[in-house]
Amino acid sequence: IPALEEDVPVYYYPQTFGAAGGPVLYNNSSGLLDYSSYRQRKPASQEFRMLCNLALLHQAKGIFPYNLCSYMEPYGQSYPPNTIMSSLLDRHNLPFDAPYEEWVYTGRWPEDENDQFEYIRPDSLPPWIDGYDPLFEVEDYPILLAGDPKNREIRYEWLFGPYGVLYNDIGDILADVKRIGPEMHDLWWCSGGYSDGADISYDYNPIPADLITPVVKVFEDDTLESCYLFYTDRYCISNGNPYEITFSPSDLPEYADCSIRLLDHSRRFIMEGSYDSEDTVYMFLDTLDAGESRLVELIDPSESLPADVRITSPDVRMLLKDGSISVQMEATVRDSVDIIADFYNMGTESGNNVIVTLYDSTAGQSIGQTEYLAFDGLPFKTPSACRNCDCSRASFNWTPDAADIGAHRLTVAAATWIGEPDSDDNSVDFVFLVKPRDYATEVRGNAWDM
Repeated sequence: IPALEEDVPVYYYPQTFGAAGGPVLYNNSSGLLDYSSYRQRKPASQEFRMLCNLALLHQAKGIFPYNLCSYMEPYGQSYPPNTIMSSLLDRHNLPFDAPYEEWVYTGRWPEDENDQFEYIRPDSLPPWIDGYDPLFEVEDYPILLAGDPKNREIRYEWLFGPYGVLYNDIGDILADVKRIGPEMHDLWWCSGGYSDGADISYDYNPIPADLITPVVKVFEDDTLESCYLFYTDRYCISNGNPYEITFSPSDLPEYADCSIRLLDHSRRFIMEGSYDSEDTVYMFLDTLDAGESRLVELIDPSESLPADVRITSPDVRMLLKDGSISVQMEATVRDSVDIIADFYNMGTESGNNVIVTLYDSTAGQSIGQTEYLAFDGLPFKTPSACRNCDCSRASFNWTPDAADIGAHRLTVAAATWIGEPDSDDNSVDFVFLVKPRDYATEVRGNAWDM
């Protein structure tokens, strides 16, 4: 890509929308779907994950889903007019699977409750293979009891529910992108024609007849001291696909540390493979979910890796009162919350008394007590010790008051270790929302006393 040669960052907008309704999708004479006008559909969750990972593989430095709200295709565009383009939210900015009470007054459905033009029935879609498209894997049309006042609610919850699948999954998908994206930002395809120096193949018989082959690229950092492999599963039909990744020293630059050990940056542990002396090829096995990817670094097993702390935004969450963990960073005034942050050591050396703080830039003050963490170092001396993370958790208690109502920019950070190779990933910023109390219910004791 010329832009990359000129050191211009490339951003990618993965599709989140697709034709899903409107009169134009129906043949007026038969009342059936007019497939010739069904130009596209919004991607399944597996496809969206693959699209994001393929963008990272092609050196994209930013990913922005397109788009959020559904819309009606206007006249004069590339699609037939009166086509509803369904996206993550409906045309009223509500999730498709929102509780019935939230959208009964929005006009989401047409005035005639028997009119099927607004959104096509999810079981009307072409029969893609099970496990591939969430709009095809739906429950049977609900059995409605004659005269039941809940018929309309039951029918429309069945109709709209499947359209909300991607919205529910996209948070976890983008969390994976945010987890590995900072590592990919400063990596580029290996120069000198070495970017294709590794191979990946399906490692199980029989090979599926409809298999879409995976892809792998060799990356390097700006210092030309480390080589990385980034590979993506493009087979979006099933999970846990087994693959074999191979590379030979002759196909990689001289500085590449070719060995049976690799540092998995995606899962943050050390992997171990094997060496075929006859073919002078290193190989290791991995399994990938549909559309999933992995970033691994070639390392020298004879040398220790300096301690290197790492944290990204998906590593920061909130501990709820019932003991569960939430990624929704919000709380109500006077509710005590625990903000937890998982820090990872990406080196084989240990570290003790690592200072961790949580700072509120909006209020200009620290939150909770300073934490002190200890790390043992990544285990790697025996195969059984590999694939174990070196993780330590910090926890900060906060009880916001009325003066804290609103959005806060918070920063959780670990102090730099002596000899740490990269301290840019020691901290992460995130937004925390403090909501006001429900005064009528909590103070007046009457939800209608406003």
